[in-house]
Amino acid sequence: MNHRLSAEGAAAPDHDDTETFLAEVRRRFQEGVDADRENREVGLDDLKFLTGEGQWDERVEAQRLKKGLPCLRINTLPQFVGQVAGDIRLNKPAIRVRPAEDGDRQVAEVRQGLIRFIENRSNAGMVYSMAGEDQVACGLGHFRIGLEYAADDAFDQDIRIRHVPNPFGVVWDPQSTDPTGADARWCFVVDEMDRASFKAAYPDAEGSSPTATPGEGGWTGRDTIRVTEYWEMVERPRTLAVVLRGPQAQPQILDITGREEAFEGLILTGPDGRPRMRKAMRRTAQMWLTNGHELLEPEPYELPISRLPIFKVTGREVRTGERRYRFGLIRFAKDPLRMKNLWRSSAAAWLAQAPRQQWLLHATDEAEADRYRNASQTGDPVLIWSGQTPPQRLDPPSSPAALLQEAQFNDQDIKDVTGLHDASLGMRSNETSGRAILARERQGDVATFMYHDNLRLSIKACGEVANELIPLVYDTPRTVMILGDDETLKQARVNDSSADGGLIDLKIGKYDVVVESGPSFSTRRVEAAESMMAFVQAVPQAAALAGDLIARAQDWPSAEVIGERLKKALPPGLVEEPRDAGLPDPRVMAQQQRAMQIQQAAQAAAMRKAELELAEQAARARLAEAQAARAEMEVQRLASQQLGLGAPGQL
Repeated sequence: MNHRLSAEGAAAPDHDDTETFLAEVRRRFQEGVDADRENREVGLDDLKFLTGEGQWDERVEAQRLKKGLPCLRINTLPQFVGQVAGDIRLNKPAIRVRPAEDGDRQVAEVRQGLIRFIENRSNAGMVYSMAGEDQVACGLGHFRIGLEYAADDAFDQDIRIRHVPNPFGVVWDPQSTDPTGADARWCFVVDEMDRASFKAAYPDAEGSSPTATPGEGGWTGRDTIRVTEYWEMVERPRTLAVVLRGPQAQPQILDITGREEAFEGLILTGPDGRPRMRKAMRRTAQMWLTNGHELLEPEPYELPISRLPIFKVTGREVRTGERRYRFGLIRFAKDPLRMKNLWRSSAAAWLAQAPRQQWLLHATDEAEADRYRNASQTGDPVLIWSGQTPPQRLDPPSSPAALLQEAQFNDQDIKDVTGLHDASLGMRSNETSGRAILARERQGDVATFMYHDNLRLSIKACGEVANELIPLVYDTPRTVMILGDDETLKQARVNDSSADGGLIDLKIGKYDVVVESGPSFSTRRVEAAESMMAFVQAVPQAAALAGDLIARAQDWPSAEVIGERLKKALPPGLVEEPRDAGLPDPRVMAQQQRAMQIQQAAQAAAMRKAELELAEQAARARLAEAQAARAEMEVQRLASQQLGLGAPGQL
C-alpha cells in the first residue's frame, strides 16, 4: 500500500542508535512470535487440515498404502466453514456515522456516504468476508486500512481497505487483549520476498547483495528476505485550547501546538480568568520498513490516528490464567473427521476384497470349477453342469453395517462440535414444522454468532479509523463521491464555503461510528417484494392504491414501465406529479411565494399605517387652524363691543 501522508514530526533514529533500535525491533518480533507460537502452529495445522492435508496420521497412512488399502478423505469441513462464511456475506455489516460534539447531521451523512464509497472502491465486502473466513477456519484473520494515490498521475490520496492474505503474517504485541488489537502498542506485518524481487525493490540495501549471508532469527534466508512493516504507537505532547475566531462563530477545541502566539487573543478564558488551555498527548501510528538488519526507508511513515491501522478478527478465545488459546470451527472437528475417514476407508476395503459371487461344487465336479470360477468375468448367464450334484450359489457377504454406523456417529460428532446441524446446513432433518426448522436454524446461528460479532467489532474499529482519516485526507475544497443506502452514486462539494447548499466542512466537529448488520440492499428489495405480495394477498384492496410501488419492487423485466403505467391510473391527488429536473421544487416555490405574500402584506400594512398617521397629522393641523380662526374672531368681537361698533360683520 502507498504510505505518503505527511509524516510531520517523524524522524529516523540517530545514526549511532540505529543498531540499538533494530535490536529492539528483532527482540519484540521474537517476543510476539514466542508468546503466540502454539496458537500459530495449531492454527496453521487447521488450515492445512481444511484443504485435506493431515487428515491421516502419516504412519497409519503409510502402513495402509503398503498393504494396498485405501485412505479416503471425505472432507465435509469446507461445507461447515462455507455456511458461516456465507452468513457473513449475506448479512453485510454497514458502517453508520452519527453526529456527536459540534457535529452536523448533513456532514455526518456525507461522511457516511464517503465511507460507503471507500468500501465500494476497496471491495471491502470481499475483504471482510475473506478475513471472516480466515477467522472461522483457523481462529484468526486480518485486514487493514491505509492511503493510496487516487491515480498514477495525481497527488490526491484516497482511503483504501485491504485484506492481509496470510493470517499468520501479523505478529502482535503479546500484552494486547482487545479482540481487534485496539490496545496493541506495536505489531509487525511480514512479507516474505525472494532475493530477486527484493533487489529490484531495494537495490541499495545490504540484504540485496549476492554475498549477503542468512541472518539470525530467520530474517534473511538463503532464498528469501523478510520485509517487515514495524508499526508502533507513539505519543507526543500537544497543547489544546478553546478558540473563538469571530463574534458569530462557535467555540472550537483546537490543537495549537507551536502556534500559541498566533492564537493569542482568540482563546477564551475560564471563570478564573485564565485562558482555557491544557497539555495533552497525541497518539500517532508510526511505521518503519525494515528487513531486521537495516532500515529500508530512512524516515518512518505516520498516521495521526488513535490506534494501529491493522485490524485483528479473532475467533473463539479461551483464557486459562495468563495463557490464551485461540481456535476456529475446524479445531475440534478434526478427530471426528479422521475417524470417519478410517471407518469409510475400512468399509471400502472390505467391500473391495469381498468376491462378487461364490459357488459350492461337489468334489467330483472339480473339472467344471474353472467355468464357475470365471463366470463373473465372462458374464455368461448360462452355466452348464454335468455332475450328479447341482452347484449351489452362495450370496456375497453383506456390507459392514457397524463400520458405516460408526461413520454416521462421526458425522453427528462433527455437527455437535461445530454447532451446525442439518437444518443449518440446508439438509432435511427430523423437524417437520416450519417453526421447528427455524428454531434449529437459529440454534446454529447462535452457536456461531461470536464469529459474526467479533468481525463486526473489527469493522467498527475500521470505520472509526476511516472517520479519523477523512478530515486529514479531504482537507481542501474538493468534489467527492458518496454512496447512498440504495447504492446510488452522488457527488458532494466539501470544504468549500461558496458551494451551493451551504458549507460541508469535514474538518469541524466530532462524529461517532456504529455498525449495523443486515442483508444487502438487493436482498432487502427481494424481501420487500415478497412481503408486499403477501400483504396484497391479505389486503387485496391495497393493490389499487399501491400497485405502482409493488410493481417497481419486483425483479421482472420492464417492472419500472409497468409501475409507471399503474401510477398513471391512480386517482388524481394520490401521488405528487414528477417535476422536470431543470425546474425548482414546487414545495420550495410555494414556501417562497408564501414568504413573499407575507412580506408584501407587511409592507402594505406599513404603508396604510403611514397614510393614517399622515391623515391624522393633517386633521390635527386643520383643527388647529380652525381653533386659531375662532379665537381670532372672538378677539375681534370683544374689541368691537368695547368700541360700541356692534358685532363683527355688522359694519
